[in-house]
Amino acid sequence: KNWSGYMDHCAQLASGAAYSYGYFFILVIFGSFCLLNLTVATVGQTYARVKKESEKKKALKEKERAEMMRIQAERDEMRKQAASEQDDDDDDADGDDDDVE
Repeated sequence: KNWSGYMDHCAQLASGAAYSYGYFFILVIFGSFCLLNLTVATVGQTYARVKKESEKKKALKEKERAEMMRIQAERDEMRKQAASEQDDDDDDADGDDDDVE
């Protein structure tokens, strides 16, 4: 809570006040470093997780796109076959059969 009060009290009790001020200075720097390190680690882990999820979504979207392209190609092929069969049926329905006597 009131770390500066503790620092002043420690400096009054110690014969060498410079040591107590140095101790608290190092304590504050070390504490700040630890908190900064935790913050950077959390941000790094979150970034890695989000990137991994994004890559998974991208791969899934690409897989779905490939599946749609495959289905579209099959549909186009079926339409071509149906059109050619219909043309064959139309040619047979003309009545120009030479085989029939």
